[in-house]
Formats: sequence, structure tokens, C-alpha cells
Amino acid sequence: MKVIIDNEKNILLYLPAFQMDFHAMDQVEKELRNIFLRLKYYYFIDIQGFYEVKVYKDKHYGLILELKKDLLEYFDYYEDEIEMRIELIEVDFVYEVKDILELPKEIREKSELYLVKNKYYVQVKEEIEMEKLLENVLGFHYKNNPFLLKEKNRIYY
Repeated sequence: MKVIIDNEKNILLYLPAFQMDFHAMDQVEKELRNIFLRLKYYYFIDIQGFYEVKVYKDKHYGLILELKKDLLEYFDYYEDEIEMRIELIEVDFVYEVKDILELPKEIREKSELYLVKNKYYVQVKEEIEMEKLLENVLGFHYKNNPFLLKEKNRIYY
């Protein structure tokens, strides 16, 4: 788990290889509460109050969670009370790489490759060893992917 704290209101969590069943909302809430407990006890992050939680799920990578705390003054929350508004988003992550030729052949064959504004992007389409891809990744996108990837920018390998 990688944790990035922007400020006291915004937390970004990267959970590679972590999967969650989006069809059972009770299970999603339970998993999120367990993640909050880990943040509290292992990272000493005070989690209480009302949170807007966006869960981005990629079947190959895992999850990215965006937590935004709503500072509601008219509600008094108990010490460990957590309320959530959860938005579940299934998306294919897009990975920016320095050079597609540095990627293993297996990854190139099981992915779609794009060139957009002189930058190379990979969108995984079949099961691969994610560690091999992540070794070559400069960054990745999990929002607004349809605007980034267009057929005219696709590289056929």
C-alpha cells in the first residue's frame, strides 16, 4: 500500500494486486473500514468523520482510492465514527512508459500501445506480470482515459 497525503482533507491510496467485489456493497464498506483501520494503526492517520471515497478498479493493477474528507461542522462524530459516500469506478489504467521497445515482448503483445504528444502509453488487455510493466512506468492515468487514447494514436506492434 502506498499512501499520499495531500493535506488533512485529501488522501490517495495505491493498492496494487488488491481486488474488491463491486457487486456486494456491504463487502465494499467492510473492506474500506479495514483499510481505514490500517491507516490509523500503521500510518497514524486520524480517520473519522465523513469521507467521499472514489474507488478506481483495474482488473490488472488493483485499486486506487481517493479519500476526500468533508469538514462538516454541524455534525459531531464520535472518535472512531466513519461515514462514507462511495463511488465505484471500473476503468482500465493507462501507463506512461519511456520507450515501448524497453518493454518485454510479452507485455507489448498483450497490450495496446499509444503515442500521444510524443509520449508512449500502454493499456493492458490480457493478464501479464504487472511487476515487469511497473518497472518501466513513468506514471499512470486512471481518469479521463477515453480522451487520452484514440484509435488514430494507436501503435500496432
